[in-house]
Amino acid sequence: MAYFSPEQWVALSVIGAIGIIGILSVLASQFRQDRELLDLRERAGALRRGYNARIEAMRAREIDAPVEVDVVGEIGPETAAQLREAA
Repeated sequence: MAYFSPEQWVALSVIGAIGIIGILSVLASQFRQDRELLDLRERAGALRRGYNARIEAMRAREIDAPVEVDVVGEIGPETAAQLREAA
C-alpha cells in the first residue's frame, strides 16, 4: 500500500477542493440560469396577457364607436326625435 507524505496529502486535498468548488460553481450557475429563465417566462406571460387585454379593450371601443354615415335626404324634427328615442 502506498503511503503519502504530508505535502502530497495537502496537494491532493487542494486538488479535491478545487474540483468540488468547480462542481458547486457549475451547479450554482445552472440554478441561476434556470431562475432567470423562469422569471423571464413569467414576465413574458404578464406582458402577453396585458397586450391581449389592451387589444380586447381596443376592439370593444371599436364596436361602440360611432359610425360615419352619409345622409341622403333631410328628415323632419318629429322623425329625428323618434330616431333618438329608438336609440
